[in-house]
Amino acid sequence: MHNFKRIWICSFKIKRYVFIPIAILCLLIINCSSGNDVYTGFWRAALETPGGELPFIIEIVNDTEAYIHNGEERLKFISLIIDNTGIKLGMDHYDSIIAAEIGQDGNILSGKWTRRGMSGNKTEMTFSAVKGVTDRFPSKSPAPGSENLEKDISGDWKVDFIGRDGSISPSAGIFNQNGKIVTGTFLTTTGDYRYLEGSYEHGIMWLSCFDGAHAFLFKAEIDSDGKMKGDFWSRDRHVQEWTAVRGKREMPDAFEITKLTNSDGRFNFSFPDLQGNLVSNMDKRFLGKPVVAVIYGSWCPNCNDEAAYLVDIYEKYHERGLEIVGLANEFTGDFNKDSEIVGKFIEHYGITWPQLIVGIANKDKTTEALQDFDRITSYPTTIFIDRQGFVKKIHTGFSGPATGRHFDDLKKEFEEIIESLIAQ
Repeated sequence: MHNFKRIWICSFKIKRYVFIPIAILCLLIINCSSGNDVYTGFWRAALETPGGELPFIIEIVNDTEAYIHNGEERLKFISLIIDNTGIKLGMDHYDSIIAAEIGQDGNILSGKWTRRGMSGNKTEMTFSAVKGVTDRFPSKSPAPGSENLEKDISGDWKVDFIGRDGSISPSAGIFNQNGKIVTGTFLTTTGDYRYLEGSYEHGIMWLSCFDGAHAFLFKAEIDSDGKMKGDFWSRDRHVQEWTAVRGKREMPDAFEITKLTNSDGRFNFSFPDLQGNLVSNMDKRFLGKPVVAVIYGSWCPNCNDEAAYLVDIYEKYHERGLEIVGLANEFTGDFNKDSEIVGKFIEHYGITWPQLIVGIANKDKTTEALQDFDRITSYPTTIFIDRQGFVKKIHTGFSGPATGRHFDDLKKEFEEIIESLIAQ
């Protein structure tokens, strides 16, 4: 009798004595008792790459709130849709979405991750998730001799990423190990790889990250001399070898990479805002004020890190005269589409300063469009301009919160520069 009441309540207008086939009754019971709560909880998610599974953790709180977990980061999905076709988890400002169906037992998700890329190209990767599992990289049996290898890899590492042509890109590895769990990142000349999380056991290190835009997987083995050697996979298309040895690496001064070529010492810009209205450095809004101009892309995670920080900077210094302007370089080259995506970026961070569309996200084309600089090598590139319109500093890249002390040092440098511009 109890089960009959559940069917009656959930199926609303069904008459008590209407004959309903047993199969339909069973479906009604399942649908009424589960609802969207079948999705709530933690899931060990993974993308298929040529290097193996790229795992990350998803937390679904309810039918409107879900997060990605990478180390210390808890990154909220911008959109979440649960309906009779399954679940969709979106990072709208990256034009990125996970679409998956749930298995009959309610413990498996299967589907695809899709993200818009350059010139309308799309990344598509197979996605799966298992409910109730939070071990990113499950332990494996030790290989013979691994008991003699290093037990803890915490600290600073000198890292070299090796290009297909044999070129070397120097980087700094920053790792912290707690038990078998490893967190950290790689600091490069153009930014960082954001929050990475993984494990180190028996001489093998795994690290991964998924943030809606980037999908990173690192593997390395350590030898008896303490040297790491491994591979790095980005999404499903890029693989690169890398090596590392213990020690601090001094990175190039990010204020010395991009040079001003304008003989007057100024940065001139004139580009349309999202409504198509031309905005120029000669507009009244900027004249006589200190200005921070940011060359960026809404698709770029380091740019997103900087945007979150600049929201606080603008709130802190705007009343004292500071202005900020964003110069967006996007994927499609279609003004309306790029404006739409930048609009979602603005909405996500609560940005209130002007955002202008420069063109497509290609560093050579960006350099052509911004002829007052010798080269643009990174998104973001941040220009500090004084009240008279003269460029005082140019910073390449952005070391975000995943870099710890490097992020703290960069914030201090930025704010010292801004204070000096305001006081001028």
